[in-house]
Amino acid sequence: MNAGKKIFFVFTSFLMVGFTSLAQLKVLQKPSFSSTPEMFANAVVAMPELNLETVKKSATNELNGKLTFAKAFDVNFTPQNSGVYTVMPNGNKIWLLKISSQIAFSLNIIFEKFHLPPGAELWLYNADKTYALGAYTALNNSKSGKLAIEPVPGSELLLEYFEPAGVPFAGELLISKVNHDFLDVFKALRGFGDSDVCNVDINCDAGNEWQMQKRAVLKTMINGKDLCSGALINNSLQNGTPYFYTASHCGDTQTDAENWIFYFQYERPFCNSGTPPIKTLSGSDLVATSGNLDFTLVKLKDIPPPDFNPFYAGWDATGNTPNYSVTIHHPSGDVKKISRDNDPPQTTTYPDNSYDSNVHWHIAKWDVGTTEGGSSGAPLFDQNKRIIGDLTGGEASCTKSVNDYFQKFAVAWKISEIPDRQLKHWLDPNNSGALVLDGFDPYAVNRQFDANLFRIIVPSDTIEPGNYIPEIMVYNNGSTTITSLKIAYKLNAEPAKILDWTGELLKHNSTVIKLPEVILTAGNFTFEITLTEVNAQSDEFTDNNLGVINGYARKDYDIKIYSTDMPKTLCASNLFPSVNFVNIGKNDLSSVSIRMSVNNTNEISSRYH
Repeated sequence: MNAGKKIFFVFTSFLMVGFTSLAQLKVLQKPSFSSTPEMFANAVVAMPELNLETVKKSATNELNGKLTFAKAFDVNFTPQNSGVYTVMPNGNKIWLLKISSQIAFSLNIIFEKFHLPPGAELWLYNADKTYALGAYTALNNSKSGKLAIEPVPGSELLLEYFEPAGVPFAGELLISKVNHDFLDVFKALRGFGDSDVCNVDINCDAGNEWQMQKRAVLKTMINGKDLCSGALINNSLQNGTPYFYTASHCGDTQTDAENWIFYFQYERPFCNSGTPPIKTLSGSDLVATSGNLDFTLVKLKDIPPPDFNPFYAGWDATGNTPNYSVTIHHPSGDVKKISRDNDPPQTTTYPDNSYDSNVHWHIAKWDVGTTEGGSSGAPLFDQNKRIIGDLTGGEASCTKSVNDYFQKFAVAWKISEIPDRQLKHWLDPNNSGALVLDGFDPYAVNRQFDANLFRIIVPSDTIEPGNYIPEIMVYNNGSTTITSLKIAYKLNAEPAKILDWTGELLKHNSTVIKLPEVILTAGNFTFEITLTEVNAQSDEFTDNNLGVINGYARKDYDIKIYSTDMPKTLCASNLFPSVNFVNIGKNDLSSVSIRMSVNNTNEISSRYH
């Protein structure tokens, strides 16, 4: 599961957007009102206790369906009936609410009514305010009046609502669902890697040729309790309409669509290391679905902004059998993975006959990776990198990666004359008659010379000191074939060196380039790479030419403390703290001496063997 692996690299680049983004879902600012713990003393509501064994049994994972990770509680929390609602002397209004659910790994809520006036702010925090979501504002108002919020880690969720005096109307808030996470899917608390060990990160070598298509694949959270996968998909107008294609068993109603949260770029920046960003949009509208075929098409309420780096995948509605197939997905809600079958899939009927006959592609055996619960709805791509289906389910696992079934895109294309039961009406709105369409990059600009330093390829987990051969992936964003590049690279404070690369890189293709060997000494290092010239011309867009690794080469002996635990209830005379640490050095450790101080005076020594 790799849950204990630690992260040692930070990647900073103009070609990859920042790892925190608030986009249209939240507005980055400081709270206009900040509460203290004492203010929540009378604002607590406790959820019913859960029998974990019972709820886990209900979270079925048969045939790799959607993954249920949370128990939903129906509630009716408003400022008028829950928590503490205060009108300040100056006319400002404050609503404080603390939701407590014992042994929850995280909590998330769904607003049945969310309508804020200008100037109002809603913030959500964990118990000690080390994790915050907000501010949600009038920008989040929608026609449906609903809003689903992503999880907050821990068993307590603090809500803080501020409404200034003199607003044109009073805010309306009604929480209808509180969802108790019983599987610990909030990966940021303890690293990533909850899917099984044979799954392959999208940024490992198997994903090198799929760096454009991966941007279309999103992790989704449905109704605050289920996880699936799916993909943004192109239409014949190529106008960036935010259609999203997935399985109907992930969601097939307007209520489901309204309460979806879409996670963009939920992937590790390196092969098996690095931390994914949290970039989400909330809400969509149901466009088309069919339970007989297991497909759903929704339209996101918001256009994904440029820093979410979206891509709309192409498709093939001919029904032709591909030479091989690939799926990109989020197994068990984990970071983005890739699986590949080197053989042509076969047309078949889903094993339990719950869908129409002969409407599925059958993957007999995955040659790379597998799928799991949470992979449902993931796109199946052909060798031309076009979608030909979405994952219904199957038997595949790391133990025996066989028998997966993908609903056939070509069957769903126009199986019905009713628009909301087919794909063609929406994905070919100008009735072009096209049965094949390539993907669409909504924020790409047509340039003749544009080389994109797409990523720096880094070994998993750590780099060993000594000789190291850096590798980079370069993508041709321009309209002209790239035959030469000048690449500047430097290690730490050393003067920059130049590599002259020659070859043939066609437009909208990528290649991996090895740089000359460098020597890393133990400890921290900085490695900087810049693309300076394309075909002996100046690059027409330099914002995607720079990449920087702030890395770490392992020392012989080195430990890192990543958490300390203290009992919530302490005896006056006895203290039993615990320290969690990881060995990030090259050698095995047989003992570690630990020294800590109490109140900056008394020192305590301990030895771990």
